[in-house]
Amino acid sequence: MKKILFSIIAIFCFLFAPTFLSTASFSAQAASANVYVSESGNDLSSGTSAAPYKTLAKALDNVNANGKIHVRGNVSVPSDFTWNNHSKSFTIQSDSQQTGTLDFSTLSTLTLNDNVTFDNLTLVFKDNTTLYANGKKLTVNENVTLHSVSNTAATALTLYGGGNNTSVASTNVTLKAGTYKSVYGGGNGGTVTGNVNVLVGGNVNSDINALDHGLSYNVYGAGKACAVNGNVYLKVEDNAQFNYIYGGSNGAGDVGGTLYTNITGGKAMSIYGASTGGNPTCNVDLTVSGGYFEQLFGACIGSNFTGNVKISLLGGEISRRVYGGCYNEYGGSWSSSYCVTGDIKLILGNVNLSRSYSDNDQAILAYSRYKKKIDNGNTQIIYADQTAYNTNKNKVGKGS
Repeated sequence: MKKILFSIIAIFCFLFAPTFLSTASFSAQAASANVYVSESGNDLSSGTSAAPYKTLAKALDNVNANGKIHVRGNVSVPSDFTWNNHSKSFTIQSDSQQTGTLDFSTLSTLTLNDNVTFDNLTLVFKDNTTLYANGKKLTVNENVTLHSVSNTAATALTLYGGGNNTSVASTNVTLKAGTYKSVYGGGNGGTVTGNVNVLVGGNVNSDINALDHGLSYNVYGAGKACAVNGNVYLKVEDNAQFNYIYGGSNGAGDVGGTLYTNITGGKAMSIYGASTGGNPTCNVDLTVSGGYFEQLFGACIGSNFTGNVKISLLGGEISRRVYGGCYNEYGGSWSSSYCVTGDIKLILGNVNLSRSYSDNDQAILAYSRYKKKIDNGNTQIIYADQTAYNTNKNKVGKGS
């Protein structure tokens, strides 16, 4: 009887030992703080530096929370790739043995499903790709190279902090490198139920001409046809360049809170505190303390705005005009009469209102750009101190 029992146990161990070993091996891989991936690797290997994985998908599955994926050489992502949801945060960076490249050029869209920081590597995307951070925290550090296959501004990436017609709790995007046709803090449709956070700085869009009136490279604090139930926080700093900076949405997109835009550097042709349309109802709090810009409007282009507008110009240079309200096109006759229903407060500090732009339509005014004041609310200009008053008092109003 003992011999029979022993034989049964022996057979059981023989049959199922590989399963136990495999499970133990998988658990050890899943807990790895550092995993390695290389085009010459093997997904059946251990994912170590000496035996790297072959695919990004395998590395994503097996990196530990707060761990690092080390990319060695060029790693191509196949057309059927899906970024699974692991509910983890981690960094993807070059391996110390060889500079890494992640090539996503087989994909027309890419949706992230983890909080990820890209650091010290190259990211290549198909021309005119759309990237959705999908409500996950996305960081692109300054030592990253990010571009399209053609490596031209005209074929650059479009990026959304939210999802594609899906709702997310919040967004958090930091971009310090790369070329982008458009950056949205919110989503492409859907809803952000909380706050939106987007920061662009470093050398973002260093290869465009931010002052070219024929170009349209844009950053939007909110989304595209995307509602935001909370606040929108947009920050532009360092040497980031766009033709247009919008605190709000591209078109319609309700905002439940305030559009906070803080600009400490960079360059752009135009700044708008709110949206390109959609008749938004919310508040604007716009601060400029650095950078170079041709014109600034506190509210919308292409629609009316309901809410209070606060603009603080504390530094930087604005070379053409400042209006506290909405933009209306003249062209020989006023073709629109968009305005603000609410109070407009324009605070002038140590800003250089240079009027160096060669144009006969210059102005520093608290109301909307129109032949006369049409806004429904109080409009006022406040000087931050005596120095600001002495410097700017003769520049307020219509210029030549």
